[in-house]
Amino acid sequence: MEILKFAWRQGMSDERVDEIFAQGKAVAVARDDVHAQLGLLYGVGCNYMLSARPRRSIPFFEQSLALAEPTGDAQLRWAAREPFEFALLLLGDLLPALRMNDEQVAFSDSDPTIGLTTVVGFSTAFTFAHRGWILTDLGRFDEASAAFRRCEKLARQFNENDPMLMNDALCCRMLERRGDTQVALSMGRRTIDAAEKSGNQFARVLGHGFYGTALAHAAEWHDSQRSLKLALQVARVNRAALFIEADLLAALAQVHLHLGDSSCARVLAEQAIEVALRVEMPVAEVHAQWALARVLRANQGADGNAAIEMALHRAQHSCIQVEHVPTSHRSTSNAHGSPPYSAMRQRKISSCARHIVCL
Repeated sequence: MEILKFAWRQGMSDERVDEIFAQGKAVAVARDDVHAQLGLLYGVGCNYMLSARPRRSIPFFEQSLALAEPTGDAQLRWAAREPFEFALLLLGDLLPALRMNDEQVAFSDSDPTIGLTTVVGFSTAFTFAHRGWILTDLGRFDEASAAFRRCEKLARQFNENDPMLMNDALCCRMLERRGDTQVALSMGRRTIDAAEKSGNQFARVLGHGFYGTALAHAAEWHDSQRSLKLALQVARVNRAALFIEADLLAALAQVHLHLGDSSCARVLAEQAIEVALRVEMPVAEVHAQWALARVLRANQGADGNAAIEMALHRAQHSCIQVEHVPTSHRSTSNAHGSPPYSAMRQRKISSCARHIVCL
């Protein structure tokens, strides 16, 4: 289990992860050790989830839940849900993720130390980092901010570094999306400083990635490019936090567009779409299709109207796959090309296509 934890923090090949899981499971099943089985399922599921295979992680988390529930053990029941909600979030199943997180919050209210002695080895701080991400994507920024504050309080209380690193990165992302760019930049610098000191590759990817997008919103194009490229390099080399690869590519495409390299911007946008489709993450595809639409508009102008309409139609289709999509704090005419969202599926992205075509 500890080796598998190391794997998702620092990166490890699929073959080695599968080998460790198979060896450990054989021993745990032979001993009828539910705790050990749960720990192994947690570890292998997290490795697939955090290396951008959230769909592949779901069966492992379903097995964990099936093992934990009959025991009636609160610690095991909490541990089985802890990664499951995050996988649902990555797949765009925001409302199911929030409902599962509500259950986790109830566990935390009863005992915030509940995870410390489980296979997870953390307090319930991560529960609130996940909650903040979910609420950010639902456009509920004040509630997200409150969740991040609670995560920080718990992480400090139990002297936990990993939840703090993730929380700071996600808080930077929330602030950027809310439009508090300068505060986001400050949080991003703090996140990167802590991540570099820790050597945690997962935190380095999130820190540099979300700082890079905040720099783009501040129109600091060259600095944004450097930060986004570094995040992408660290993610790929270490196979860490690859679930944001498509978003990094989409953001980098729009940075290249503003730097005048429209041909590279198109390649990056198309790569972002390819990655998002491969990992079955519809929210990431929305971002990627939106980036492509902006590149096409810049490259082809009115001659690209049909292609722009097609890109945004595909983005609309991806939104429909998401159970609930957030209301953005930005309009579709945002100078930095952020993807538009809708609180209701009926408010189609086709309206954005008409807006772009008219620009």
